[in-house]
Amino acid sequence: MSEFFNPWWHDWASFFQMGRHGLYVWGSVAAVAAALVGEQLALRSRARRLQRMLREDELR
Repeated sequence: MSEFFNPWWHDWASFFQMGRHGLYVWGSVAAVAAALVGEQLALRSRARRLQRMLREDELR
């Protein structure tokens, strides 16, 4: 179990480089994070639009 706590990299620069694949790894992480944020913003916008439509229907 103690092997689990030992890092596989020697320093933080090695961690971020990910064996020369860091650009692809961190680019993918950033793309997924952007997609998740975009989805949350789109859901919030749809919910507000639906609430606005429901309020307008109540006023009629």
